[in-house]
Amino acid sequence: MPFRAAAVKMVDNCSRLLADDWIHLPCNGGVRLRPNDYRLHEVGPRAVDLAVIESLEGDRFVPVQWEGRLELVQNDDRSITFPGPALDGCDGFPDLETSIAAYRIQYPIPARSSKPEATSFTRVMTVDLWLPEGVVAHTYADTASMVDELAHRGLARGTLIYLLGWNAPYDSGYPRYQYADALGGEKGFSRLVEVCRKHGVEIMLHLNFWGYDPVTELLPDYEKLRVLNAHGTAEDWSGRLRSGFTNSLSYIRVDDTRWSDLFFSQVDPFIERWEIGAVFLDHLGWSTDPQIDSAGLAMVDRLHEHHPGLAVGGEVLCDRYVPFLDLFQVWGPPWSGQMVDYTDSFSPIVRLLYGGSVPLISHLGLPCAVASRYCWTHYPFLLEKGCEAAFLLAQEHRRKIGGLPHVRSSFGDKTLDSLSLAILAETDR
Repeated sequence: MPFRAAAVKMVDNCSRLLADDWIHLPCNGGVRLRPNDYRLHEVGPRAVDLAVIESLEGDRFVPVQWEGRLELVQNDDRSITFPGPALDGCDGFPDLETSIAAYRIQYPIPARSSKPEATSFTRVMTVDLWLPEGVVAHTYADTASMVDELAHRGLARGTLIYLLGWNAPYDSGYPRYQYADALGGEKGFSRLVEVCRKHGVEIMLHLNFWGYDPVTELLPDYEKLRVLNAHGTAEDWSGRLRSGFTNSLSYIRVDDTRWSDLFFSQVDPFIERWEIGAVFLDHLGWSTDPQIDSAGLAMVDRLHEHHPGLAVGGEVLCDRYVPFLDLFQVWGPPWSGQMVDYTDSFSPIVRLLYGGSVPLISHLGLPCAVASRYCWTHYPFLLEKGCEAAFLLAQEHRRKIGGLPHVRSSFGDKTLDSLSLAILAETDR
């Protein structure tokens, strides 16, 4: 028997739990839930095929292989089956830390010597420029003023400015990645770059590795390259969530050279001209198609090869991507766009799995400290909690996962709010 914890037994290559047990899952920054908690079915993408059963009766923590969909089966009044066997040779461990260490001995993060050393970031600020509905929230000049204020407060050097909607209304215009006249044009973007360079700040441009906006007409035959599901239907992004909306886009097969050639013809010259130090690839790691997955990693490889020292970030924290990327955006509950709130159910499993391996930043849905306009501002979490309470809960979660100090700015009245400044100063204390 691979494991012998009293409260958890092997049943047909699955694990049987008691209702009083807990399950630690590497989803949404790490969640800890009872096996009969309905929220288990909406935990979001997992970082690795692993769960840890916390057996209270046996006082043991048992790593379990989590394969396929999470379909728990109620066996009787107190017993529930988890669809996965325990780690080979495992009879449980006295704590979560030891169980994760044992898992990593069997399944270490692969090394990749060709990955360059990325810039060392100490804090992050998300800045929304163009909102989905076409409203300008901040211009390049506003962002430059923000950087000047950070410098005045001694918080500039080592800061990463994550720009959303920097080229067009958010989630549109892909892959036409160019400065926008409505935000200040070439002159405004050039000054922003100069101000950032002067103060030791790095810009991170938001890109999408397979997102295409047909309005650009850059890919006339794009319908032939669209990602299709098993039923032959296009796997497009509708832009509609219960928590808000962005703009719709089409997903293109990145394993087709017509797409990768177009993508890099837009991206490479811009990075070279402006000496951009960081880019973010939205939706990277989302697809389960092996060819798209491999081609996505090849795109990351090409970015590193053509732009030595460029930091490349990705959205979906994923074990196999960790050796390739320089930072990850961690989903958080529920500001990642989900409606389910897990703020009362944290597990340190993600921090234990990846702490020290790759810098972690917050999801692009991170709440502001003060009322402002950005993506997903009207979902219940914000409306019920209020801006400040939601902000504080998100920051508490970010600290628990070991993420970099990270805030979202509204730059109201051309100044930064005191709560956000306090977070940005955390590393200087």
